[in-house]
Amino acid sequence: MSQKSLAIIILLVASSVVFFIAMPNFIALFRSNSSPQVKIPSLDVGNKVVRPPVALPDGPQDYLISSADDVYPRFASAHIDPLKVAVSDTQFMRVVVQDDADVSSVVAEIETDNDVVSVPLKLTGTGALSRSEIMNQKYIVRDGLLVINDGGANALGAADSLVKRAEAQSLKKFTFEGRWIVRDTHVKTYRTKFIAKDTSGREQSITMAWSDPCAGVTDGTTSTLSANCTIGTNTVDGIDNGSINLGGKTLTLSGSGSVFVWNSGKNLTVGTGTISVGTGASLKKTYLWIGADADADGYASGTTWLYGDTCSGCTRRYTTSTPTGDCNDANTSVNPGQTSFFTTATTTNSPTNGAVNFDYNCSGAEDRQYGGLGGCTVTCWITDPTECNSLGGYLAGWSTAPPACGVAGTFVNNCTAGSCVPAANKCFGSGTTKVTGSRTQGCN
Repeated sequence: MSQKSLAIIILLVASSVVFFIAMPNFIALFRSNSSPQVKIPSLDVGNKVVRPPVALPDGPQDYLISSADDVYPRFASAHIDPLKVAVSDTQFMRVVVQDDADVSSVVAEIETDNDVVSVPLKLTGTGALSRSEIMNQKYIVRDGLLVINDGGANALGAADSLVKRAEAQSLKKFTFEGRWIVRDTHVKTYRTKFIAKDTSGREQSITMAWSDPCAGVTDGTTSTLSANCTIGTNTVDGIDNGSINLGGKTLTLSGSGSVFVWNSGKNLTVGTGTISVGTGASLKKTYLWIGADADADGYASGTTWLYGDTCSGCTRRYTTSTPTGDCNDANTSVNPGQTSFFTTATTTNSPTNGAVNFDYNCSGAEDRQYGGLGGCTVTCWITDPTECNSLGGYLAGWSTAPPACGVAGTFVNNCTAGSCVPAANKCFGSGTTKVTGSRTQGCN
């Protein structure tokens, strides 16, 4: 998504067998304005959303790439076969590039663990860019904004303007193909970069590389991506009650069930960025939801994002503090953001500890306020016996074994001041005594 319209796809190889690609644009076709309500699983830890691993499809995969319509050479699609590879496998690559001049070369630079393999691709076909190819594009950039081609007047107008431009410029498409034998054991993220050059001296590239999920996006306000963003398979994300600018970055929807949502009346500004949509993925102009927030503490009961024009009993995502589920949506004191400690149990639906416990922060465990033993300390000067100080210190904690949540025990509250006395050119402490009292163990 740079001014050069870099489309970043993702290739991950783990333990030499898993080969990940986050895919480019167009392949997924979903109507946008009447989206069904869909639940997508995710794992939430604390205030951080941990998305499930990306499940990669088998066999050959086609990816269509969408970028600004005034940058050339412009990548239109990529084909990779197979997607999952092991060392010594032969991987086939095909890219289609559009240009108003002849494309002179396309090179794949593949980063392995030990070096970069340069694979020149061979020109295997040329042809004119047809009207139907443009009119059938599902995601169109017009005046910098993303338009979903749902057959509406705005979408058809955007497509028609692209057709007229292509006809005026006599745009052509060029197909390049190549193969390489996978080598090295890939234990880190690596990248494959396709570089295209034309006879007018222009150069563009797409880089296939892993990127973090949607940094810089804040619900309820206009946001700009601060890094390339990849939505994994079976994952819903986006922005709720706010507009988003790609900021020159790449937004990649990597496969089946990948959904990126922004609201009606708000904008998704592509600008110099790029959007890549893989098979079974989609962009939706609708709303983001999570389960109900019955106690209105800012933490909804659900743990997965939902999307749709309506959602019965749900809460709009921009009103919630975190996607982590509230394990007791009838008690404002119980939620994932709770930091206070309590000495009485609460009825919760914690999946770990049962119906009645002290899991106020929904961690799935009873976290004790004080878990260690207390005691007294004496600090003395040891360099000069004439400067011995009378000091008493203590370490807060239990005098005996720590009690369970809500149970009283003997607690070290203080220590009497001991005395430091000179002896044999050193100072020694004496007379320090624990001051104890009863305390009830707090937990959250």
